[in-house]
Amino acid sequence: MSQIAYADPQAPAPALGLPTGEVATGSSLSARIRLAASVPLAVSLGAHLLFFITYWMPETRSIPAHDWWLTQLCVLVSPTLSSSGVAQVPAQAAGWGLPGALLLVCSVALFWMSRRPHWLGHVAMVLPAVVGLVTALVTVGTLLGQGQLRASAVGALLMGVWVFAALYAVLLAFGGDPGPPPTRTWRNGFVLLVAYAVVGVAPTAVGRSLFAPGLRDAAIEVAHNTVALRLSALWTGTTVLVYLCGLGVGVTVWLAFQCWPPRRELSYVGLCLVLIAVMVATASLGWPTSTAAARRATQLHYVSPTNEVGLSCGAWRLPDPGGAGLRPTRTIVITGFSCQRATTFSGYRQVSTRVLTGPLSPVTAVAPDGTHLGGRMIAAQYGSVVVVAASDRIDTAATELIALRVIDGAEVWRFRCNDGKPMALRFAGVPDGEDRKLGHITRGETGPAVVTVCSDRTTLFNPALGPPS
Repeated sequence: MSQIAYADPQAPAPALGLPTGEVATGSSLSARIRLAASVPLAVSLGAHLLFFITYWMPETRSIPAHDWWLTQLCVLVSPTLSSSGVAQVPAQAAGWGLPGALLLVCSVALFWMSRRPHWLGHVAMVLPAVVGLVTALVTVGTLLGQGQLRASAVGALLMGVWVFAALYAVLLAFGGDPGPPPTRTWRNGFVLLVAYAVVGVAPTAVGRSLFAPGLRDAAIEVAHNTVALRLSALWTGTTVLVYLCGLGVGVTVWLAFQCWPPRRELSYVGLCLVLIAVMVATASLGWPTSTAAARRATQLHYVSPTNEVGLSCGAWRLPDPGGAGLRPTRTIVITGFSCQRATTFSGYRQVSTRVLTGPLSPVTAVAPDGTHLGGRMIAAQYGSVVVVAASDRIDTAATELIALRVIDGAEVWRFRCNDGKPMALRFAGVPDGEDRKLGHITRGETGPAVVTVCSDRTTLFNPALGPPS
């Protein structure tokens, strides 16, 4: 019978080597397992967070290649978990929610098992890793069969990274004794919390989802505005409150992570008290935030944006016959360097826009009695029609009157002198009252009327019907 002898009888028994040829023991092995198991969670959770942000922050859709990235990554994401079941790109409508949900659940299980080996043991990591592997193979095979692999190539590549990291973590788990779980310190997760706070769209999206869902609906209404106010649901003081609420939720999650598992330490009691205080502060801030957000959402839907449109030359609202504010206010706004763009809004939502043939400012004119008219624009509103003076002359003298409909910006009528020379004008019976500087001058007329003087010919006509043919 042969006998094996050691040069040093006191030497430790050999351990199973890693694929790199090293011998893993204790904390080094445990650290590698935790790092490898974190990669699948970063892939799945990162993809879901991206879709969560784009759902609750419709303003991010203006980012270049936004839809391309969502299409590439949608195979990793479950719409139910990220966007309340709403498909954000057409590829999500094909029913790719289950693979994303399975990968996320398996990545969470891998992450948890890698940090709690004394509960189930590292060997239990085989199950979520195998489920993730099968899910990835089936998903990629289906993409190949449908000819959609190129459209989701980035997502398929990240699935490969997910599977490789999971299997590597399982392989390391068989490499030896991982030792005790790591000691919990305040640094655990703190870098992620700082990144969460710095990337402001993340806490803002969380705050909207919990305390201000109405702002998301309002943001969708104005998302297609091209002239102005596309970011009116974001550039508001309410967003600061929403961000703080979302940040409070992030701090709460980080503190809860620090408090688990329970420990018999005096510092643990203090940590729990801080957690309770942050939860109370976040909930207390949530009520005024919800109130302010609901008020802002109502404003964006119903109120006229005349005070917020940039580079506005003039704005007129359609009177609400009921006066109860139950319908969105219709507004026409003239914008642009030479005041040639007419844009109509329903609330803050852009309805239409058109470029007029001539500049509406600067325009100079005189009334028939010689009164010089001034102001950024020479105009008057008669109910649903706005009459504005335009000029095509170098000296900016008024040569034309244009009537625009408030509800859609359409041109109702146009008038100019037959000889093309400047005209004298005044607006009689203006509902807003008399203003000689703007030409709102009534001289015995019993109703609304536009009065023009071309050379020696005076014309008076109803602003709603236009000049006589």
